[in-house]
Amino acid sequence: MTAREISFRKAWLQSIVDRIEVGADVIRIIGDKTILEAAVIGAGSSVAPSVRSSAWKWRTRHDSNV
Repeated sequence: MTAREISFRKAWLQSIVDRIEVGADVIRIIGDKTILEAAVIGAGSSVAPSVRSSAWKWRTRHDSNV
């Protein structure tokens, strides 16, 4: 992530964070908790996230080809 261009990093942050509030002694990052959690967990991983594909179901002779 840190090797990417600044415009990419800004777009990525804007996609997961709704709002950032900065106070005198507190910084709040506001957004969907599941999306933020996935981003934090994924940040420690070196594997790029992938798109989930559909799961194949085995159909035993109950399809249209019978």
